[in-house]
Amino acid sequence: MGTWGARKLARIVVHTRQVLAIELLEAGQGIDFRRPLTSSTRVERVHSHLREKVARLAGDRLMAGDIAVAAGLVDGLGQLALADRVG
Repeated sequence: MGTWGARKLARIVVHTRQVLAIELLEAGQGIDFRRPLTSSTRVERVHSHLREKVARLAGDRLMAGDIAVAAGLVDGLGQLALADRVG
Protein backbone atom coordinates (compact mmCIF):
# COMPACT_ATOMS: atom_id res chain seq x y z
CA MET A 1 0.00 0.00 0.00
CA GLY A 2 2.88 2.41 0.66
CA THR A 3 4.10 2.35 -2.94
CA TRP A 4 0.59 2.79 -4.31
CA GLY A 5 -0.01 5.70 -1.93
CA ALA A 6 3.24 7.37 -2.97
CA ARG A 7 2.36 7.05 -6.66
CA LYS A 8 -1.09 8.48 -6.03
CA LEU A 9 0.40 11.36 -4.05
CA ALA A 10 2.75 12.16 -6.95
CA ARG A 11 -0.24 12.45 -9.31
CA ILE A 12 -2.06 14.65 -6.78
CA VAL A 13 0.94 16.98 -6.58
CA VAL A 14 1.06 17.31 -10.38
CA HIS A 15 -2.67 18.03 -10.58
CA THR A 16 -2.49 20.54 -7.72
CA ARG A 17 0.35 22.37 -9.46
CA GLN A 18 -1.76 22.55 -12.65
CA VAL A 19 -4.75 23.94 -10.73
CA LEU A 20 -2.52 26.56 -9.10
CA ALA A 21 -1.10 27.45 -12.51
CA ILE A 22 -4.61 28.00 -13.89
CA GLU A 23 -5.48 30.15 -10.88
CA LEU A 24 -2.27 32.15 -11.41
CA LEU A 25 -3.19 32.79 -15.03
CA GLU A 26 -6.70 33.84 -14.01
CA ALA A 27 -5.35 36.22 -11.37
CA GLY A 28 -2.96 37.71 -13.91
CA GLN A 29 -5.83 38.36 -16.30
CA GLY A 30 -7.84 39.95 -13.50
CA ILE A 31 -4.98 42.30 -12.67
CA ASP A 32 -4.64 43.20 -16.35
CA PHE A 33 -8.35 43.99 -16.58
CA ARG A 34 -8.13 46.33 -13.58
CA ARG A 35 -5.27 48.43 -14.96
CA PRO A 36 -4.29 51.25 -14.39
CA LEU A 37 -4.99 50.30 -10.77
CA THR A 38 -2.08 48.65 -9.01
CA SER A 39 -1.77 46.14 -6.22
CA SER A 40 0.79 45.49 -3.50
CA THR A 41 4.49 45.36 -4.29
CA ARG A 42 4.55 41.58 -3.87
CA VAL A 43 1.58 40.96 -6.14
CA GLU A 44 2.97 43.31 -8.77
CA ARG A 45 6.34 41.53 -8.61
CA VAL A 46 4.70 38.14 -9.18
CA HIS A 47 2.49 39.54 -11.95
CA SER A 48 5.50 41.08 -13.70
CA HIS A 49 7.40 37.79 -13.52
CA LEU A 50 4.37 35.93 -14.89
CA ARG A 51 4.05 38.36 -17.79
CA GLU A 52 7.72 37.89 -18.68
CA LYS A 53 6.93 34.23 -19.36
CA VAL A 54 3.26 34.21 -20.42
CA ALA A 55 1.58 36.86 -22.56
CA ARG A 56 -1.76 38.38 -21.61
CA LEU A 57 -4.72 36.54 -23.10
CA ALA A 58 -6.12 38.90 -25.73
CA GLY A 59 -8.25 36.40 -27.64
CA ASP A 60 -9.03 32.73 -28.00
CA ARG A 61 -6.00 30.47 -28.06
CA LEU A 62 -4.92 27.08 -26.84
CA MET A 63 -3.95 27.45 -23.17
CA ALA A 64 -2.04 24.18 -22.68
CA GLY A 65 1.34 25.82 -23.27
CA ASP A 66 0.53 28.73 -20.95
CA ILE A 67 -0.62 26.34 -18.23
CA ALA A 68 2.57 24.31 -18.57
CA VAL A 69 4.76 27.42 -18.28
CA ALA A 70 2.76 28.74 -15.32
CA ALA A 71 2.95 25.34 -13.62
CA GLY A 72 6.72 25.55 -13.88
CA LEU A 73 6.59 28.96 -12.19
CA VAL A 74 4.33 27.99 -9.28
CA ASP A 75 7.05 26.92 -6.84
CA GLY A 76 9.35 29.86 -7.49
CA LEU A 77 6.65 32.54 -7.42
CA GLY A 78 5.85 31.87 -3.78
CA GLN A 79 9.48 32.48 -2.91
CA LEU A 80 9.56 35.56 -5.15
CA ALA A 81 6.51 37.03 -3.42
CA LEU A 82 8.09 36.58 0.00
CA ALA A 83 11.62 37.65 -1.00
CA ASP A 84 11.49 40.95 0.88
CA ARG A 85 10.41 39.20 4.10
CA VAL A 86 13.55 37.11 4.28
CA GLY A 87 16.31 39.05 5.86
